[in-house]
Amino acid sequence: MNSVNVPSPLRYMPIDFLKTEIIGIDKEYFFNRFSFTPSYNKGVENCKYFTYNNMKLTIYNSGRTILSGSLHVFHNQGLNNSNDFGYDDFLKCLDEIYLYFGIRPKNMRILQIELGVNIITKVSQKVIITNLLFHKRSLFTKSEKNRYSVVKHDHFWFKIYDKSFISNCKDLDILRIEIKYRNWTLFRTKYGLVNFQNFIDFDKTVFLEDLLKRWNEVILINPFTLSKEKQQKFKDLSFWEDKEIKSNPNYSKHFRNLKKINLHCTINLQEEIYLNIKKKVLELQRLTNSKLTENRKQCIYTGYDISMQKSNSHLLSHTGLRFLCENNIHEFERLKKIYLSHSLRSSVLPIQIKEIAHNIRTRYSVKNRTTNKNQVVLFNMG
Repeated sequence: MNSVNVPSPLRYMPIDFLKTEIIGIDKEYFFNRFSFTPSYNKGVENCKYFTYNNMKLTIYNSGRTILSGSLHVFHNQGLNNSNDFGYDDFLKCLDEIYLYFGIRPKNMRILQIELGVNIITKVSQKVIITNLLFHKRSLFTKSEKNRYSVVKHDHFWFKIYDKSFISNCKDLDILRIEIKYRNWTLFRTKYGLVNFQNFIDFDKTVFLEDLLKRWNEVILINPFTLSKEKQQKFKDLSFWEDKEIKSNPNYSKHFRNLKKINLHCTINLQEEIYLNIKKKVLELQRLTNSKLTENRKQCIYTGYDISMQKSNSHLLSHTGLRFLCENNIHEFERLKKIYLSHSLRSSVLPIQIKEIAHNIRTRYSVKNRTTNKNQVVLFNMG
């Protein structure tokens, strides 16, 4: 795969659906704030719920409180999620959640998260979805006239669909690729991502890597192959479902053979989409409403905008940090958690800025010393 440089840390991964348990806020706070509708199971009330712009607040008889829904749709005032949901939109959405529901990210214990991208391809979405066969030996379930496909694994669902068709936005041309993490236990135990604030502060590289890995695991019949005879047997579902073929060594061998055939297509569709996923994620890191100049420059280590700094600067410095503090306090606070020691977080602003800039330079220097400059680096965990 060709290289697309990824900033370190990766601060944002496009998010859509979120399901969380509310902690640290008494249910009476919500009962006093909203008018709830009772919900019944077999004639017995088991919970009450309140819905606003696709976000649903549910309070069960036990007192357990759940907030769930699409952050993207909520930010779009309940209309749809067919446009891009960039990092600046996400930050605004957090403020909107607090202003309307009175809930902060630290009060949201993660249960499920859906991460993914909307991308534009050279091929129609219907053609791509029609030619999807399997993900990790599991057959894609398709519906909506080959406009929607999903594989439902135990801990996550992998979905690929025609976003323009599903969202009834016929003037657009969008392919959606996403993972819905339905069991968050692994990330809670392995990375300590208990509440939504933990997730916001976390380097999202691991989630981008996972999305790219899942896409690479897909068996896709490339319609642009130059070797249709060689590809013919792979198009037959019964070939892949044969017991002998499904065994690990044989499956891996035939999967690699299909990949080799796809390399010699006029368009290597799987690789093109792989690169488009990375490019879209990087594009959505931008803070588009932070008074950026037309000749925008990025810090070569963090990916932050440094257009306001001297023309010969390459790393986020005092000037850029002051600009960030004045224009996006959310991001400045996030940088403090990454690059500022606990003992200095309550110090005066000039000292904080000086120390953050120093630590960015130091980490960049360390990375340069330890990275083989002749090696193509796809991901850097920082």
